[in-house]
Amino acid sequence: MTRGLLGDRLGAHIYKKRIKLEGRGRSGGARAIVLFRDKDVTLFLYGYLKSEQGNISPNEEKQLRVFSSEFMSLTVADRARLEAQGRLISLE
Repeated sequence: MTRGLLGDRLGAHIYKKRIKLEGRGRSGGARAIVLFRDKDVTLFLYGYLKSEQGNISPNEEKQLRVFSSEFMSLTVADRARLEAQGRLISLE
């Protein structure tokens, strides 16, 4: 993503990334929903197989944007507290 391969922008730093799964054909791929802000935040929200779920609904997109807004407003101390509670996992 840092190289500009962002995927579909859903707004509020939320992106839908396509994931090709070898040998599964065009409809056999997967999707990942990611909150991304260059050099600051990359947060995997969830993933799904394209065969199990189509596009996310307008309501789901809205909820993702609300979550993004709330997450981006967290301070460094807030994020550290969430990590200490095991509610946020850092992969640095």
